[in-house]
Amino acid sequence: MKIAFEMQPLLDSQKTGIGQYTENLVRRLVHNNPQTKFILEFFIFRNRDTVKAHISGYEAPNTDNRVCCFPRSVYRTVSAFFPLPYRWFFGSEADIRHFFNFIVPPFAKGKIVVTVHDMGFKRFPKTVRTKTRFLLRLGLGKSIRRADLIIADSAFTKREILCFYKCKPQKIQVVYPGVDKTSYHAHIAERPLEEPYILYLGTVEPRKNIERLIEAYAKFKKRHIDAPILVIAGKKGWFYEGIFQKVHTLGVTDFVRFTGFVDEKDKPGFLAGALFFCFPSLYEGFGLPPLEAMACGTPVIVSNTASLPEVVGDAGIQVDPFSVAELTDAMEKLWLDKALREHLSQKGLERAALFDWDNASKQLFALYEALAEGKLFD
Repeated sequence: MKIAFEMQPLLDSQKTGIGQYTENLVRRLVHNNPQTKFILEFFIFRNRDTVKAHISGYEAPNTDNRVCCFPRSVYRTVSAFFPLPYRWFFGSEADIRHFFNFIVPPFAKGKIVVTVHDMGFKRFPKTVRTKTRFLLRLGLGKSIRRADLIIADSAFTKREILCFYKCKPQKIQVVYPGVDKTSYHAHIAERPLEEPYILYLGTVEPRKNIERLIEAYAKFKKRHIDAPILVIAGKKGWFYEGIFQKVHTLGVTDFVRFTGFVDEKDKPGFLAGALFFCFPSLYEGFGLPPLEAMACGTPVIVSNTASLPEVVGDAGIQVDPFSVAELTDAMEKLWLDKALREHLSQKGLERAALFDWDNASKQLFALYEALAEGKLFD
C-alpha cells in the first residue's frame, strides 16, 4: 500500500494547530509502519533551497519526497474555479491520499481522506480571513463529496459537519489528536519567567475571545492588587488590533505582556510555568493548547462551548465565554485556592494521558487499511 500526504501545513515557519497536527501524525505514521511506502507531497516556489533543506528532515527509508515547483496558493485558487487535476502535479500511484487541511483538490488519485478540523468559518465567519472564508465556502462542499473518508478532530466537529453538509455519518470518523508526552509533562525545569503569571497561548485573533479575557483580568486585578501578570503568548492572526487596544483602554498595560510567536520548543516551559492557563475561545474543533497545559500539570480555565468540554472534561473549570463575570470569578477562585490548583493539576495530568499521538496514528492507519480493502463501512 502506498499512502500520499499533502505536506503543505509543515512549510509554515510558525506552525500553529494544523501544522502541529500534520507533523505529529506524519512522523508517527512513517515511523510505526516501516513496511508501508509513504509519498510526501510539497508545493514550493520561493526559497527553494531553504525549503528543500527543511523538508529533508521528514525523509525516512520508507518515504519518497515529491516536490512541485509551482505556487501552491495559485494552484489552490485556480483549482477552486477550474478543475486543474492534482494528478498532473503529483502523479497517480498512491492507493490512499490524505489532505490534512480541509480542501481536496480536483482529480486527486487514490482513495481520498481529508481532515476537517472545525466549522469556524460557518459559525463565526467574521473571525476568519476573507480569503480563507471564501475558499472554504467555495471548496469544502466539493471536498466532502470528493472524499472517501472524512477525519474529524472531535465528536463535536463531526456533528458540525453533519449540520452544514449532506453526508453519511459513517463516512466521518473521529480521530482525537494527542499530546507529545516527551515534550509536555509535569517535570519541566526551564521556565521563561520568574514571577507568577497567568497564561493564554494561541493565535491572537478574535475567535479566541482575548478581549473578554483582558476585561476579566482587569476586573480581577482591581480586586487583587497583588494578582499575577497576564501573559498573552502567540503570533498575530488577523483583526487583532482591538485586542492590543483593549489593554490600553482598560489601563492594564503594565500587567499584560504580549510575547509574540512562541517556538514549539519553548511552549512547554511557558505552559508548565504558569499558575493557571486561560483559554476562553468562542469556538474550537478540538483545542490543543489546554490539552498541552494539562499534560504539563497546569490547571486550566476553558469555555463551556464547542469541543472544549469534550477535551477537558471535569479536569478544568468551564465558563461561559460570553460572561466576563464568570471568567473573572474563575481566575479569582484559582488564584486564592492553592488546594484547588493542585487538585486540577492532578486531574489534568490524568485527562491528558487519554490523548496520545501514537494511538491516533494507529487508529488512522487502521482506517487507511480498511479503506484500501473496501471494508470501512462493512
